[in-house]
Amino acid sequence: MAAGYTTDGLAEEWDNLDDVRGRVRGGGLLEDISLGTDPSNRVASLNSSIVVPLLVRLSLTRGLQLPAVDGLRAQVKKFYDMHSRDVTDSQIDDSAWFCRRMVVFVKMKAQKKLVSMDSTFQDLCLIVRPDLQDFVDQLRAQQQPDEDGDPASMAEAAWGIRSGCLRLSAVDSFDGL
Repeated sequence: MAAGYTTDGLAEEWDNLDDVRGRVRGGGLLEDISLGTDPSNRVASLNSSIVVPLLVRLSLTRGLQLPAVDGLRAQVKKFYDMHSRDVTDSQIDDSAWFCRRMVVFVKMKAQKKLVSMDSTFQDLCLIVRPDLQDFVDQLRAQQQPDEDGDPASMAEAAWGIRSGCLRLSAVDSFDGL
């Protein structure tokens, strides 16, 4: 395990990601802010391409140390420079802080075992806490409908219901009429 968080090489890793590179070359930002900039499961999942390299580095540190914003700023600036993008220092700061907030958010959710039902977010949490694999497998098993294709069991799986309360037939419903 490394002693501290290193941001070296992040710009190159992000550049190797087709979706991120395409977004920036198309005039967009490093981060996809179509769902906002506040940390949430959906925002983290949407930005999983840029978050995964950050979380892998986090998992390699002793004690899950967070990245320094200065190091993130340097890598964000380098990434934009690689694409000949003129962005303001303010935008570089915003992107760097966005990256750090995503790391903090996923780390917190993983530590509290709040991994969500979204498989992409579950995968992000597993990078930080691989020991949650059994827990995530149980969640994913609950999401899978029964193999017999019974509509009632598929409805139960979607709602996380395991009782037979939804299994009413048309005859049962109209016995008294």
